[in-house]
Amino acid sequence: MKVVRRVEGAPAASGVGMGVRRGTGLLFLLFLACCAPAALAAAAQPARAASISVQVRAADTLLPLTGIRADLYQSMPWGWGGDWRCGYSDPVSGGVRFDGLAAGTYVLELHDPASAYASCCWSDAFTRAEATKIVLANDTAYAADVELLPAGRVAGVVTDEYGTPLGGISIWVGMDGQAGTGRTAADGGFDIGGLLPGAAWKLYFEDTENEDYVYQWWDGQRVFEDATPLSVTSGQTTTVAVKMLTSAHIDGTITTRFGLPARDVAAQAFRLSDTGRWVDWSGECCHEDGSFRIFHLPAGTYIVAFWDTDRPSHKRYYPDTALRSEAKAFTLAAGETIDLHEVVWNDTQRPTPAAPDAEIVDQDEMADVRMRVNDPRPFGPRADVTIKVRTRGGRLIKTVVLPRRRVNTWLHGRFLCDLPRGRYRYSVHARDSGGNRETRPAVNTLRVR
Repeated sequence: MKVVRRVEGAPAASGVGMGVRRGTGLLFLLFLACCAPAALAAAAQPARAASISVQVRAADTLLPLTGIRADLYQSMPWGWGGDWRCGYSDPVSGGVRFDGLAAGTYVLELHDPASAYASCCWSDAFTRAEATKIVLANDTAYAADVELLPAGRVAGVVTDEYGTPLGGISIWVGMDGQAGTGRTAADGGFDIGGLLPGAAWKLYFEDTENEDYVYQWWDGQRVFEDATPLSVTSGQTTTVAVKMLTSAHIDGTITTRFGLPARDVAAQAFRLSDTGRWVDWSGECCHEDGSFRIFHLPAGTYIVAFWDTDRPSHKRYYPDTALRSEAKAFTLAAGETIDLHEVVWNDTQRPTPAAPDAEIVDQDEMADVRMRVNDPRPFGPRADVTIKVRTRGGRLIKTVVLPRRRVNTWLHGRFLCDLPRGRYRYSVHARDSGGNRETRPAVNTLRVR
């Protein structure tokens, strides 16, 4: 039998070999015609979708609960989010269904808008990290049977130290990511429900409207870590009585020695503790007019410090000392206000401009001067910069003002160079936020082509 070998580009041998090759080629084409549609259909077919069915019932009666909000979160590399869904349990069956879900890991959060049943992460968890994880593959149908516990509640009355009810006090109740909020009524009363039973709830009270009372964590603590945990029982109300102290205040205005308002200075109060240490208590940055108001201060002894917000280490204590031991102490009664107006931030350090490069620019184009304002102890993080252009004979022909440029960093001073062709001298001047003018201007050459 003669073996025929096909050589690329050469004519095929005649006879039986040609017939076999043609028959094989037709079969191959027929095979492709049959398989290609199936392959294309498989490629075009989307990934199979998964679903989650949730049945919500009351743990005490096992009856369906309607109107319960269910939030579904997908686990992503950056946290819980991704394919987020939200639905409400059916008015008849208490069910809610999520269709068309991608494969992945999910958690359920459930909230009762009426607060009769406890909000939680399924199942009975306070946080998503503790929740039951739902792992879905493509085309998975998952069913979750959720039983919500009757909610615990926290109620009470908020008064001042004399027993007068306080309305409008903001309240936050929280534990491990779960939280409830409320506000006291005119009679000082409040009632917050929807709480999952547990023994680690913490309460926070603040006068956000008038700032007339000292904020506190239950019971009378200043920070979250020291707050007294509160126990909440399923279906029951835990009652508390809250007494808020009238706040003292420290008001004032900070100016420079030139009478300019200090916009970039913070004022901070330190309170003398029972152990004899000065404790960082409360503070505020100055407003545009240099004024400040420190509030949430209980009765006690205080000193006040000021510092540049860009350089907290540059601190001065009232009236004008760098030493805490030399600061003036104030003893404040509840509700008392002291006035520290006309505090002078005594910045005597003068800035020094730098402009190391000559500038060459075409006529009627933008000049770009590389410059810097060095300030060793800035009153504020910015300075007003002025660029002056003079002829070689010293005549001033152009002035460019660049307000509030940052100090101690390289800057670009851009301006239109609408001058005749020739050589000029430019100088950079600066006045810092404390009102101090430069030690000497920076001078260099400007060439207009």
